[in-house]
Amino acid sequence: MGLDVGSTTVKAVVIDPATDEIVRTMTAPTTDPVDDGLRDIAYDSENGLLYVAFGSNWVVMDAETGERVRGLLAEYGFDLSPEDLATIDRFHGTFGRAGLDLRFQSFGRAPQAYYPTLRDLLLERDREGRQASYLATDEAFQVVRELQLADRIVPVVGDLAGDRAMPAIAAYLRDQAIPLSAFYTSNVEYYLAGDGTLDDFADNLARFPLAPNAVVIRSVFRTYLPQTVPGYASTQLLQPIDSLLTTHRAGRLDYNSLIR
Repeated sequence: MGLDVGSTTVKAVVIDPATDEIVRTMTAPTTDPVDDGLRDIAYDSENGLLYVAFGSNWVVMDAETGERVRGLLAEYGFDLSPEDLATIDRFHGTFGRAGLDLRFQSFGRAPQAYYPTLRDLLLERDREGRQASYLATDEAFQVVRELQLADRIVPVVGDLAGDRAMPAIAAYLRDQAIPLSAFYTSNVEYYLAGDGTLDDFADNLARFPLAPNAVVIRSVFRTYLPQTVPGYASTQLLQPIDSLLTTHRAGRLDYNSLIR
């Protein structure tokens, strides 16, 4: 098999070794192989499948029709629509194009000037001057890598104060006897407080089996606190979950009290 790499397409060409004639040409699902992170293509002639690797992800295509047979998600039984697959491709492409300049962007609003880039986050140091990202050391990277390879990093879309995602995760952890040690909320509690559902979140948190020193990690934006480092737009706070639940049981939670 050979590759014909153009500026906007990649074609896998199957050549008959006896005649040197092209017997099949297949197009990989990419419009920009460099930006999309295309790294490998393999052809399974026995089953008629074309395997295309983008970074650590493989896409499997029917070599005859060019239709996508499966990606990593399909192995878990999810029925993905063409729109779902297009969204996944768009996200992968964004990471490839932006690289270390990738910056958070919310719906309907351009990235703010104070949002850090991926490069900023990876190079950041804590107050003791230590780099602590998962790429700071090979040991840290291997921990995350092994979690990913073991399918132990599982994205879930849900409402922290809702009655489906959080209770289901809590029930799973109880069934597996896995205690929760850390729960990162970002600044979601701010929005829950605005919706009047902060206590519903606390009720959900109380469903989880907790490790002895389990904590909530929250981010507070554009608010000056004693812990705020000058020049930074966010402050990270740590609170024992037992303390949060004790306050919750004593009365209605108040967001301003939680962060001060």
